[in-house]
Amino acid sequence: MRPITGEILIEAPRAAVFDFVANECNEPLYNPNMLRADQLTPGPVGVGTRFTAVMKGPRSTTVAIEYMGFNRPQVLNSLSRTAGMDIEGELSFAAEGKQTRLTWIWRLRPRGALRLVTPLVRALGSRQEHNNWKALKKYLETPATDSIRSDMRNLNARRKPRGPPLARKVSWSVLALDHEVGTADNACQL
Repeated sequence: MRPITGEILIEAPRAAVFDFVANECNEPLYNPNMLRADQLTPGPVGVGTRFTAVMKGPRSTTVAIEYMGFNRPQVLNSLSRTAGMDIEGELSFAAEGKQTRLTWIWRLRPRGALRLVTPLVRALGSRQEHNNWKALKKYLETPATDSIRSDMRNLNARRKPRGPPLARKVSWSVLALDHEVGTADNACQL
């Protein structure tokens, strides 16, 4: 199967975009199809860091994610596994002035019954990825407001308490997050 590819230009510095994306626990903040994400391994995010995510659908799907490559702030490689598919992913982050060009490549390896509908899986996956990254762009380019903070509090309310809430900085001159990316007590710090 041909890989799913695409790119998007985000009005934020490369390191800030990389750090936000590398912390998989942030994805439910902009991906409406992801109900939750938790870091399974202790310590900072890097090669070998594992997460579990729960995706919305007719039946919720659990995704096991492991970082296979981590070259901050340029490249993030992952292996995601579901019951019916393995997905090898590569995200590249290129600085273009004060912007970041995020490029994605996903290699889908359907198993079992999903192999029979491979073209449909690829088409749906391609559309979903484009929508996810458009939502990330909108999220990162929108100044922090009370409504966003409210969204984050609502997200945190669905989780077990694990530390201070995440809040974006209005200025990108510092890391885009209130907490140090990757610090965790075996769970995401949101």
